[in-house]
Amino acid sequence: MVNGFFHGGLCYQIKSPQSETEFKMLARSIPLTLGACLLGTSTFAQAICEGGIWVSGAEESSDIAVAEAFVDRQVAVVANGADATLFTLSAPASLRLEAAGIGGGDTVLALRNAEGRTLAEDDDGGGQLTSRIETELEPGRYCLITRAIGDDAISAMVRIGRQEHDALTAGSGGGSDGSEACRPDAEAETLAIVNAADLKGAGVAGTAPARDVSAYRFTLPEPSALSITATGNDADPAIRLFDRAGTLVAENDDADGLNARISLPDALAAGDYCLAVRAVSDAAVPITVSVAAFNIAAAARRLYASGEASPQIDSSYPITDLGAVETIVSRDFVAKSEMAWFAFDMQAPGLMLVEGLGVGPVDPQIVLFDVVGRRIGADTDGGLGTNARLAAPLQPGRYLVGIGREGSGGFGLLRLVLQRYVAAE
Repeated sequence: MVNGFFHGGLCYQIKSPQSETEFKMLARSIPLTLGACLLGTSTFAQAICEGGIWVSGAEESSDIAVAEAFVDRQVAVVANGADATLFTLSAPASLRLEAAGIGGGDTVLALRNAEGRTLAEDDDGGGQLTSRIETELEPGRYCLITRAIGDDAISAMVRIGRQEHDALTAGSGGGSDGSEACRPDAEAETLAIVNAADLKGAGVAGTAPARDVSAYRFTLPEPSALSITATGNDADPAIRLFDRAGTLVAENDDADGLNARISLPDALAAGDYCLAVRAVSDAAVPITVSVAAFNIAAAARRLYASGEASPQIDSSYPITDLGAVETIVSRDFVAKSEMAWFAFDMQAPGLMLVEGLGVGPVDPQIVLFDVVGRRIGADTDGGLGTNARLAAPLQPGRYLVGIGREGSGGFGLLRLVLQRYVAAE
């Protein structure tokens, strides 16, 4: 008697002979693993990064918040594959996550949380061909994915540690935190803000390579909600905002792809501020820094474009209606990093297989929501190669699926495929 099946690392419980028949049928069509699995057991490693390995060998010893030192793990990434390193935090922590090829090789890192959301990505932030992600994380379980540029087979050393631990990589551009650039006596460009009207629209801006300008100063004449950006993909900018006393207010590296954004919807107090800028990749590439009034509508559009939230089904945001999915539906379009959104209907209970297929230099990502915006699931590399695949049992109703590309790249196509499975007669 089959107790359940694993698909995408999730354990589905078999509740009746009819259900078992149905899922055996699915196993012939979708790569499922049938076998004894129990709900309530720890399936984090499979659910988030199938085949992932705890950085210290076991979950109970992989809590980086209390680790006395960094933890290293040597990984072997097969061609067109990826390796997943798992770790936990029992308390908030400022982390440095790194990867360096052994004997050559260009590494790429991606950090995901327990819900499958990608929190940060990096290619060459460690300097040369090594990778580094520096981030503040809340308590929880996390997965660090290591891949190789060009999908080559490589061996690499992965290091997970707090900021006070020794670094594996040298880092690149502008110092480690920007506090030196924002010392009271340090040189900085001035962004002139005379009154609140200067912050409307695009706000005030300055453009320069990080090697020439590592900090910008500005004064808020009155309390203001702000959106601060640093754009320049080839530079991979990172920013840190300090107040007049030198206290860190906020920071960001990769909010918009490789570009940085600090959103401050709660009004920032009037006064003097300093914004430190560094280039994670190339300090010679110009970076455009802007300080503008926080725009709620624009912020919502960014959430829709990134897949962090779904648009309202009756809003003016572009949504393609696919109607009821009876068997299989597919759509092709030019790949963009901005999510394209599709609505579809389930007229009876069933299992929906959602796939994102890439043609050309495209790494698809997909996300699935119900009609009121509850996130059902997301995936980037659950299919063959770097294709995305997500299976979800759905009840009758309307749903929204978003599909886009991860990172940047040349011209390519994305194909969205929806395939509905029903119980066997």
